[in-house]
Amino acid sequence: MFKYFFIFCTLFLLNSVFAQTEAKLKPGYFSNVTDEFKSPLLPQVKPWLISGVATTVLLLVFEDQTIDPVQNEAKEDRPLGKYNRLGDLGGTFLPNALYTAGMLGNYWLFKNETSLKRSGLMLKASLYAIAVSSTLKVTVREPRPNKMDRYSFPSGHATSAFAFASFIVAEHGFFPFGLLATSLASLTALSRMTDSFHYLHDVIAGATIGTAYGLGISYLHKNSSGDESTTTQKNSIVLVPVYSLDRKALLFSMDF
Repeated sequence: MFKYFFIFCTLFLLNSVFAQTEAKLKPGYFSNVTDEFKSPLLPQVKPWLISGVATTVLLLVFEDQTIDPVQNEAKEDRPLGKYNRLGDLGGTFLPNALYTAGMLGNYWLFKNETSLKRSGLMLKASLYAIAVSSTLKVTVREPRPNKMDRYSFPSGHATSAFAFASFIVAEHGFFPFGLLATSLASLTALSRMTDSFHYLHDVIAGATIGTAYGLGISYLHKNSSGDESTTTQKNSIVLVPVYSLDRKALLFSMDF
């Protein structure tokens, strides 16, 4: 339980420490914890949240046809091979921390206030996502596939990795940095299944939480600064179950 207490204490301290920089930034930048916590409900982010939750629920409804076969195939085939370790590292908060430190270093060297903003926002998006994911872990207490403990749902590694990836996409665009970050996050999610630490719905749920906060925290502060590029964004989502004689699947498409 110390880990979860540490997360919430860190969030509290962040708002106190970064509040000292408000004189250099726009008013209220680091102050509204309630709005930050609810950022996944922003109009630009809500479609991602809803589609992720819907996918998780559908996977659980059709568990015998989706989760179990995928889990068995991932465990037996181990398609990542030597890259499995790389995927695991992607969800250890290391990319999030390196980005945060890099942006902070850029601010100290070049006094780039955008870098200071991004440093704080990446850290906060990651911690909010991990706090929600960790709370669900101790509440749901689902056994892992390897029966090691009862903290399978949702995947904390997938949460951290997709919080990182989605924030990179929101701040730096999809190509090339967003593509690289998303590829690493996907590798992380797959590695957690091949190592029998998580089921498919665990990593989908973790990816949903991470993406919701990575995008949500970024868009929240862009909206508050009057950036029209996010306030006018429109999303279109299609989530379609597909059935055949020998296979059931979900087709997912989103325009953004």
